[in-house]
Amino acid sequence: MSGPRPGILNGEAREALAALPVSAAVKAGLQRYFEEGIPTGHFLRAVLENNLHRALERADLENRQLLIPIAGWLQTYPPGSAWGSKDQVSAWLEAGALSRPGTFEVTVRLRMKIRGDDGEKAKQEALEILGRQLLTDRYEVEPLGATVLPEGGGL
Repeated sequence: MSGPRPGILNGEAREALAALPVSAAVKAGLQRYFEEGIPTGHFLRAVLENNLHRALERADLENRQLLIPIAGWLQTYPPGSAWGSKDQVSAWLEAGALSRPGTFEVTVRLRMKIRGDDGEKAKQEALEILGRQLLTDRYEVEPLGATVLPEGGGL
């Protein structure tokens, strides 16, 4: 890959990202992508690949309404070589992976039971909490097939 490698956001770009009116999960996803070359979720991946149709399919209501501020930040701050097409995103991610020897990707599937009057809001809150936990906690690998439940029972 020619051009900048992951780790290129300057202070101004970070400040502008922090000021974006988007969720903490979106901000963290963008920062990890540009700083470390770490893959994003499906919505941000579609945005980074400049695939509006797929981005709208993947976006929740909040992110759908915030596509313009996200696109404006992308147009202004990170290098164009890091996003804009499927090939550019793949190359950026490959460069990020090469800069992290011994790292690997894990896919986690969750099943949640959500109770409450506003199921969509509860789902979003649960996902944001989980995202913060994954970013801040260290986890031990459990043997394949093991189930870890919170103290006091199930889901």
